[in-house]
Amino acid sequence: MNPFVFASAGSGRDPQAVRAAQRHAWNACSQVACPKCHVPAGQHCRDRVAGTEILARFHKPRQDAADAPSVLGPVGIHGLSWSKVRGQHPWRPDEIPQL
Repeated sequence: MNPFVFASAGSGRDPQAVRAAQRHAWNACSQVACPKCHVPAGQHCRDRVAGTEILARFHKPRQDAADAPSVLGPVGIHGLSWSKVRGQHPWRPDEIPQL
């Protein structure tokens, strides 16, 4: 299960270069633990809403720890972001798929 879909490249950017940078940043983030929510490397980040843990995108501190900004910056992206997903998904300790 992967409810996250990368946001589009935007005008004036090479879509292939953007996708390659997003994949590289995704894989880098998956290999470090999150300093915000304290999940170990290999697991999705989580947030808590009304006492329930839900699946979250990579938190900014995790992206910084994985050095994602240096990978995404050259293609004009300032952090991993995803298209809006409807609903909330319960957090599970599944492994993050490599892209």
